[in-house]
Amino acid sequence: MQFIIFLLPGEYNEGWGQFDAAKAVEKIRQLDTTRTIDHASGWNDQKIGDFKSSHDYRKDFCMEKDDLGRAVILTEFGGLTCQIKDHTFDGKVFGYTAYETTEELQKGMEEIFGERLLTAKSEGLAASVYTQLTDVELELNGLITYDRKLFKVPAERMAALNGKLKEQ
Repeated sequence: MQFIIFLLPGEYNEGWGQFDAAKAVEKIRQLDTTRTIDHASGWNDQKIGDFKSSHDYRKDFCMEKDDLGRAVILTEFGGLTCQIKDHTFDGKVFGYTAYETTEELQKGMEEIFGERLLTAKSEGLAASVYTQLTDVELELNGLITYDRKLFKVPAERMAALNGKLKEQ
């Protein structure tokens, strides 16, 4: 089963700009019944979306089943940070778990993908979304540097990690 995530107008991410999610969901359902709706990505679950959406940046995050029986999706996770000199926006750093080298970062990725995600998947996790593909300004938790010149984690290594998730 594949999920297509449709964010509400204004990107209701963690409550930003969220005023009446229920009304927005109702309107979207009237316009298009084929969309899978994440009513408030990672925020307070009002039990009106098509799945339970969770954001969790702890390396030891836990899979929590949905009491309504909906699929559970980790719509943001990771936040693994590695600053690469001369490839940042302004040298400031934000992230959840910092690594000094790309080798350490890659080991951190292997831990979170190879251990935590595999465990969560075996417990019922339906899908997951790593927090961001590229660094953006002070958020240095992307897989690619801000200037798009360096892959912090080689694409083939990420493909191998993702492949392990498919195998299970």
